[in-house]
Amino acid sequence: MSDSNGGAALPGGTPPTGEDPHPLDGPQHFSGAASHAVRDELQTLIERDLLGPWDGPHEKFRSRAMGPRERYLVGMLGPRPPAIPTADAAGDVPDGEASAAGGGEADLPDITSPQALGRMWASSMGLSFCVAADVDAVAVRAAWGRYEQREEEDDDGKKTRPWTREPEQYDRTVDLTADGAQRIPLLAASADGPGVHLRVAVRTRDGRRTVEIALLNQQTEPDSNKDTAWIFQPRLTVTARDGAAPVFLPVD
Repeated sequence: MSDSNGGAALPGGTPPTGEDPHPLDGPQHFSGAASHAVRDELQTLIERDLLGPWDGPHEKFRSRAMGPRERYLVGMLGPRPPAIPTADAAGDVPDGEASAAGGGEADLPDITSPQALGRMWASSMGLSFCVAADVDAVAVRAAWGRYEQREEEDDDGKKTRPWTREPEQYDRTVDLTADGAQRIPLLAASADGPGVHLRVAVRTRDGRRTVEIALLNQQTEPDSNKDTAWIFQPRLTVTARDGAAPVFLPVD
């Protein structure tokens, strides 16, 4: 047997002596595992790759790697864009050109919105549930990853600024006795100021309380290093105040 270049080839596709064999050309050895274990491991790898963090809660990117918004594809809450006054936005809307003859339809103008300029992202996430009317409070845990650039020196003494993840976690007891909406500051000086908040809305009906809890990212977006104002891998966990009582009711 010979290859296309006239050289001798060994049976089984093994390259001639003197060349490094490809890892897949040799026998493959796999550890025993059930199908559900393989599936769970694959799910974990996909989650780490798309959502993160890939390298643990305190992961650090390579020195010249791009920010976390380029690294991960899902699971991020951007700072809420500031509202643009109507009077200021009116000048950005082009006028439509109607048909002079009056017999045809006017061409609709192409309006460039803030979303079309790359500012369409989620700034909040949440969940809803029902409890009995006598449940007056629940425990809420909000957690996410915050990425920052920190200056450090590499092995050659050069200064670098790699992105580093810092885990954030806040535990709050949320009062459910008052109907209406309330805002609880987490990473903020006040409930009305910029930062990260919990928004809680409670409605009482038919002997039960329907509760909606959302995590809001209303941080101020900086002019540079914009990823520092984003929330990555956000997670909301709600339990009974004691962490164990079966307080949640089925939802129709």
